[in-house]
Amino acid sequence: MASPHMPELVELRRFNSRDLDAVLAEEGEEWKEKLFWDFSDSANSVRDFANRHTLDGLAVVQHPLADPAFLLGRAQPNVVGYGYTVLEDRKGLIGDAYIGPRAHGNDGGTRQTVRLFKQLLDRLISQGARRVESQLMISEPVVAETIQRSRFVQLYERVLMVMDTERPLPAGAKFDPARFHVEYWGPHYEDPISGLIERAYRHHVDARINDQYLSFAGAKKFLHNIVTYPGCGTFSQVGSMVAFDQSNGWLSGLVLASFVDRDVAHITQLCVAPHLKGSGVGYELLRRAVGSLRAAGAARISLSVTASNLDALRLYERCGFSEVRRFFALVWEPVL
Repeated sequence: MASPHMPELVELRRFNSRDLDAVLAEEGEEWKEKLFWDFSDSANSVRDFANRHTLDGLAVVQHPLADPAFLLGRAQPNVVGYGYTVLEDRKGLIGDAYIGPRAHGNDGGTRQTVRLFKQLLDRLISQGARRVESQLMISEPVVAETIQRSRFVQLYERVLMVMDTERPLPAGAKFDPARFHVEYWGPHYEDPISGLIERAYRHHVDARINDQYLSFAGAKKFLHNIVTYPGCGTFSQVGSMVAFDQSNGWLSGLVLASFVDRDVAHITQLCVAPHLKGSGVGYELLRRAVGSLRAAGAARISLSVTASNLDALRLYERCGFSEVRRFFALVWEPVL
């Protein structure tokens, strides 16, 4: 029987949504507090997979499963954390690795989160993963730093930034409205947008974090997830726009946005064709997106950016975004 101070790691498929309700509620409170994000859509997705017993991962259980009361069906397991993974084409994703406050202990849950993450990573490697990606948005940086020391993962520091939408952004001095035409996103732009994302990130640090940026097919899948997957928020068509160069008809830039709470929006993507950096297209797309999202009810807008991307950081700061949190993206690949 496990020590009461060392929860058991148990196959997640053994549990249903009722078993996970308490820990999902705790995680929802943390997402709201730390990220200004409504976690309910993601939680409902986890519940759905749990009820079908198809979610690959581990539950962190405080109540020992060998307890006779549990074996006789007289006690419900005390799930205090969980994590799940996805493996596709030898690429693994650790979608979550969360430890609730009931299992935090004196270190704020660091040891248990590290233990859970390492187990999830090792499982993916044993299943044949040749690359594993994850972003620990609500974990403290010490968790990722501790994991790095024992599993040789690459860390990329990310910054969550937020702005209040009290007043619109002023027009930019560089943007040429006679040359560039801006219009709202539409599904018929899926292929041009995917091509632009691939070109814009070809030599960008973010392509080391998310390898979907490295190919047209990957960018198209990334775009599909942003538009349709509830874990990315509710896609906002009015806050998503594209810019065209009227001199040649080419797609020049894009901004994508979602609502992550009733009055909070999130910029999920902002990129410009590499040869048009400094043209004011990026600022103009962001300015218009902020205005549209504000009109649609957003009192606050967030975005995340890689800390080493100094040009983007400076742009967002000029637009009124302020840093509220730092976290790490983690990437594991075999050492050759």
